[in-house]
Amino acid sequence: MSRKILVLFLGVLLVVLTATGAVAEKRVSVLGVWGGAEKDAFMKMVEPFEAASGIKVEFTGTRDLPAILTTRVAAGNPPDVSALPNPGQLEEFAKVGALVDLATFMDMKKVKSDYAKTWLDLASYKGKLYGFFISGTVPKHLPVQDTKYPKPGVSS
Repeated sequence: MSRKILVLFLGVLLVVLTATGAVAEKRVSVLGVWGGAEKDAFMKMVEPFEAASGIKVEFTGTRDLPAILTTRVAAGNPPDVSALPNPGQLEEFAKVGALVDLATFMDMKKVKSDYAKTWLDLASYKGKLYGFFISGTVPKHLPVQDTKYPKPGVSS
């Protein structure tokens, strides 16, 4: 059976790792965008998990996450857990069967009570939940057809 990737958006819910093959190896690979102080804070966050479980978190940070993750998945060497920059990439990986359906090992009743449907829908594909968003942003620039809106003017 090919290795699959468990995708969690912009954060890692490490409790789910007990359902991955990484647990038997006593290590889990995590791919994300954090570096410097962000990486230090992330690693500090996982220390209690490592101490309680005996599982070592091996973190790799990159600012080119989409390209690195796509390459690793295509090569059959995905991380056990990864952040993703957007729901579009989740859909791409779900279509090719590269993700783990969280319902196979999580209490979905509890998940649905803890998260708004909108957030769950963002991390789902064809009714299966593959991850969690922990934040969202609005693009700084939204395209607008300038013929529909008057030009802004500056009055003196």
